[in-house]
Amino acid sequence: MMSSGSQKSHTEIPIINQKLRISYSNLLFSFFYLAAPTTTTTVITTTTSPPCISSLYTSYMSQYSVIAFQSLKTTSNIGYKTIVCGNLLGGAMFASQLDQNTFNPLDYSLEINGSTAAGNTTNIISGSVALGPYPSNRFVLKTNTNNQYRIDNQIDFTLNQGNQGATVQMDPTLPDRCAEIISGIQYLSTSLSQLSPNNDVTIPSTQPGPLYFNVNSVDVNGIAVFNVSANAVFNNNNVQSIALVSQNTNLQFAVINVYGANVSWSGVNLVGNWFRNATTGQSHTIWNFYEATVINFGSDVEGAVLAPYAAVTTESNISGSIAVQSLDAGGEVHLPLVVFPNCTSTSSTTSGQSTTGSTTAKSK
Repeated sequence: MMSSGSQKSHTEIPIINQKLRISYSNLLFSFFYLAAPTTTTTVITTTTSPPCISSLYTSYMSQYSVIAFQSLKTTSNIGYKTIVCGNLLGGAMFASQLDQNTFNPLDYSLEINGSTAAGNTTNIISGSVALGPYPSNRFVLKTNTNNQYRIDNQIDFTLNQGNQGATVQMDPTLPDRCAEIISGIQYLSTSLSQLSPNNDVTIPSTQPGPLYFNVNSVDVNGIAVFNVSANAVFNNNNVQSIALVSQNTNLQFAVINVYGANVSWSGVNLVGNWFRNATTGQSHTIWNFYEATVINFGSDVEGAVLAPYAAVTTESNISGSIAVQSLDAGGEVHLPLVVFPNCTSTSSTTSGQSTTGSTTAKSK
């Protein structure tokens, strides 16, 4: 498990004209070179399939729209299920994209292990609410209703499926479930961060332009891996848009590892077929901010956000799952949920040929 203050070596993709950096790791040795403005071909072969990350760890973000370890505050909508392992500091509308015709009203759509804060009435469109077991008298059903509850004597919840059996109840298993999820999410972030990048990134350095994640290679499970600096991508005034461009028809999933403690993403849109498509790119991309402690989103995010040590603030929408230390959301969190491959390997060694004619770094 990696703490928020831990240090790790980086396999950095440098911008052209920047000084070459070389990093060493006890588990991994790789180096990068600045490509000449001509086509470069790299061939890497492997004879064995690497082990997979357990589906136990990859499954959590396929079950919830929002996973918040410490706290959640939202003034907008959350599309699917939410689990708050700490405190709910404010809520507006939950489970807004769950279909009441098919969703079991007895199933939880909102789980709160900690306390709640005073605020406006919170609406639960579909499903029931689970509360942590302490204290034992946390809620009451309001008089003459079957769908309005007072929680912690602080906030009112309206359950739209109350007439169909939706309810608020204590769940003594919630603390243990939260501990398991937090540990699993942290493990997932660390495991993904240790994957060796198998593709390059074109980053504008001297004049404004688009940033391209170039997919030429995938691993044996169809996964493309990138490792980039938060400053190079999000704090770079020359980046006008971000797109993922694939020349590989076997692409199934994109892991974008971002290192750096502070991330400010504003004024730069994700564009192109991959990021704008919910059934392919958005549900098959994960942004892994494995070192971040503070993240501010001022632009819409397409794809899942994994930042287990970060306090995240957003006024923009997120189209994908999000798992963070805390979330203060003024924007909506939409479906889709993340869809991991059947095997997310612990190594991204490629099999076959990778070709690029870029002016950026290439892993080897």
